[in-house]
Amino acid sequence: MIPPLRPLIFLAILWLSAGCEIDRVLTIKPDGSGQISERFLAARDSYLDKAAAVAPDGNGGAPGPRALPVGLPLPTAEFIAKRAAEFGEGVELVSFKKIEDGDMMGYEAAFEFPDVTKIHADVFLQQSTGNGPDGKPLPPDAARNFQFTKGDVSELRIPLKFAQKKKEEIPTTALPSPDDDPKQREAMLNAIKHYDTRMAIRVQGKIEETNSHFREDNLVVVNEMNMKGLFADPKYAQEIKDVEAGKTQPAEPPKDDRYIKDESVDELRIRFR
Repeated sequence: MIPPLRPLIFLAILWLSAGCEIDRVLTIKPDGSGQISERFLAARDSYLDKAAAVAPDGNGGAPGPRALPVGLPLPTAEFIAKRAAEFGEGVELVSFKKIEDGDMMGYEAAFEFPDVTKIHADVFLQQSTGNGPDGKPLPPDAARNFQFTKGDVSELRIPLKFAQKKKEEIPTTALPSPDDDPKQREAMLNAIKHYDTRMAIRVQGKIEETNSHFREDNLVVVNEMNMKGLFADPKYAQEIKDVEAGKTQPAEPPKDDRYIKDESVDELRIRFR
């Protein structure tokens, strides 16, 4: 779930994520067990390559590890297997495949879990748990886990109401304005063009009732931001050209739920059999 953001902050998040593509689906069985499937792609140069070396002072000094503003660990089965525990207790990696697509690189993975109530909704939905007094991220709160009731008609509940800072508390951010370096603006827009994320829940069976606004048969989309599709839509071609030319400042994407979905309920409920 992506909270309301100032336009420039919104674009900064997309830019810093280096135009990644993420598709994550949690499949729930009637007994409360299930699987999480994940497909992740990011630009090759967004990965932290420890083998690359540069002179730290730029003047022929001793070379050292390359320093990236955002460095993603290389996608390996070992790394993803260790990360499985972040989703919750009992989660295990059951399949992994490295994938490459042009200048993008990533993986496809599947995780199995025995009890959906041990899955952290914050982690699954890529929401920050916030920081403690020491500045370190707080551990996931059990109250923010998925909730499940088993029965003839089982019910899955996902808490979606997140604590949000007041607008005046959100810091401003610096992004290229129409008068800034065209190359910098081009790099930002190129990253945004590749940004495509979706977090969804699928039930193994038939949905009897749900308060979701984005149901697709036995699947509900919790949030989606398909900037890749939006940029390819002729409907927005002129707006995009104006931004690329520096005539207008980038803004938040239009409220077009073909590309942007953001569930607004405080608690998402899915009843299924």
